[in-house]
Amino acid sequence: MNKEKTHHSKIAAIPTKYNGIMFRSRLEARWACFYDFLGWTWVYEPFDLNGWTPDFLINSELLIEIKPITGFEKDIDSVYKCLLTARLCLVGH
Repeated sequence: MNKEKTHHSKIAAIPTKYNGIMFRSRLEARWACFYDFLGWTWVYEPFDLNGWTPDFLINSELLIEIKPITGFEKDIDSVYKCLLTARLCLVGH
């Protein structure tokens, strides 16, 4: 029997500085730029929620988590717990 190896390539995050803030990835910095374009008020990594830190708090009411399309698997349990108590939007690229 021929067994296929499953290969999951991980895209390394590239820390990126935007508007004086060092983001963990270019993707997060791009979204911050977009929020500025929209005129939204945002806070990067605003607080810890039971071991999970959302990437953004938008207009003091909406939590945003930025992940590459294939990046949700490792954080899904923490994100799910927060969905029960907070307004949350998951954003990919």
